[in-house]
Amino acid sequence: MAAKKKKMLRIVGIGVVLLGCIGGGLQYARLQAEGIKNALNPKYWSDRAKGEDEYIPNTAYFKRGPRDKPMVCLTLDDGPHGQCTLDELAALKAAGAKATFFVVGIKMKQYPELIKQMIDAGMEVGNHTETHPRLDTLTLDGAKKQIQDCEDDFEKITGRRMTLFRPPGMHENDPILKIAKDMGYHTVGWNTAAHDFMPSKKDPGVTPEMIESLKATPDQVADRITAHVKNGSIILLHDQPITAAALPKILTVLKEQGYEIVTCAEAMKHIDHPIDVVADPLLTASASLPPSKKK
Repeated sequence: MAAKKKKMLRIVGIGVVLLGCIGGGLQYARLQAEGIKNALNPKYWSDRAKGEDEYIPNTAYFKRGPRDKPMVCLTLDDGPHGQCTLDELAALKAAGAKATFFVVGIKMKQYPELIKQMIDAGMEVGNHTETHPRLDTLTLDGAKKQIQDCEDDFEKITGRRMTLFRPPGMHENDPILKIAKDMGYHTVGWNTAAHDFMPSKKDPGVTPEMIESLKATPDQVADRITAHVKNGSIILLHDQPITAAALPKILTVLKEQGYEIVTCAEAMKHIDHPIDVVADPLLTASASLPPSKKK
């Protein structure tokens, strides 16, 4: 009886050890894959082996920066908006950091001098459509026009082209990504966000509880970023006063954590399969770039 009990205890002990090994391995895989869903998904590991977890060549889709370098991209959407944009540019200058602004055409026309200041300060300016619609709700011709109209506004203001694109709300599909690529764009995603935006009260899907949950102080916005940032993060922020107030703390803490803050084009040079992108070339220097396909 004693021998049988000892055998049973040995079996239980071995089982505990095996479960611990499996659990530890799964935990390691989860951390490496940035989530259990990815860790258990064979396609994720296949994409990662090809470098397509960072950049998908077929759609020119930049998904994340390099894993092996303490390097992050700071992106700000939906501007420019006047004073808060000036405050963001001042904070970036004080920190010696560069960012990528994804701007809206109708806002560009309202604040053309701010676009010029972004370029003069060495920031990247990307296309965020003319009026910020959900592109997957439009016809393909309508989606293309949104991208083209924003590009036309930028060309008139700066004498430059855009080569980076972010669809509003990341509402995209393969045909939209193909349109953007054919127009000479690299689509930029994101993987770290602060939920610093306020949804439209006119949207029937937005409840008062949702709006209340997204209210945040500048410190909370900063903490949401700095607590979750990692090598290769593409940080999503929005051009608005709370974000502008949070930006100095975000920049300070990121540097204390040892991260280099770079633009999207710079980060693309350091991924597993490097991509060389000129973010906002002068129109006279665009001969070597894919042509802008206008109607």
